[in-house]
Amino acid sequence: MNPISRPLKNYLRCRHIVKNSLKMLMYNSYTPLFRLFLPRSGGLADVFQRPSRSMLLAPAIALTLWAVTAQANTDEAVAERIKPVGQVCIAGQECKGVEAVAAVSSGGARNADDIIAKHCTACHTSGLLGAPKIGDSAAWKERADHQGGLDGILAAAINGINAMPPKGTCGDCSDDELRAAIQKMSGL
Repeated sequence: MNPISRPLKNYLRCRHIVKNSLKMLMYNSYTPLFRLFLPRSGGLADVFQRPSRSMLLAPAIALTLWAVTAQANTDEAVAERIKPVGQVCIAGQECKGVEAVAAVSSGGARNADDIIAKHCTACHTSGLLGAPKIGDSAAWKERADHQGGLDGILAAAINGINAMPPKGTCGDCSDDELRAAIQKMSGL
C-alpha cells in the first residue's frame, strides 16, 4: 500500500463517523452567547419577572429618608446658611454689629539679619556673578575703595549694579535697613 492512498482509505472507511461528528459539532454544541446568561428554567419569562417587595423596599426607604430631611429645612435654617459673610462699611457711616478692626502695621523696622536671610543670601553666600561673599572682608573692602566707601556701596545697592537689581530683591526696604544689612554682611 502506498503512503498516499493510506489516508484516503482511512477516510473512506471512516467518513460516516467524520461526517456525523461534524454535524454533531455544528448543530448540537453551538450555543449562542446570549443564552449562556439567561436562566435555564423558564427562558425570557423569568428574566422579565415582576419586582418583588424586597426589590422595592430599598428605593422606598431612600425616598422616605430624603423626604424627611427635606422637610427639616426650615426657613430659619435656610436663612442662616445663605446669610452674607461680611458687609461693607463706608468711612463716616455707622456700621451696626461690626467691631472696629485694628489697622495692621508692617511691623516697623526690620532686623538686618532678617533682611540678609530673606533677600541677600541667594547671591552673596555663594558669590554668584561676582557678588562679594558674606563675611569676605577683603572683597568688601576692595569694593568699598572702588565705589567710595560704605555710602558708595549703598548707592550702588539702591540703584542696582551689574546683575543685582535695584535694592537687591528687597523693594520695600528703607535705605537705613539696606545700610544695616550691608554693614552686617561686609563687616565695615
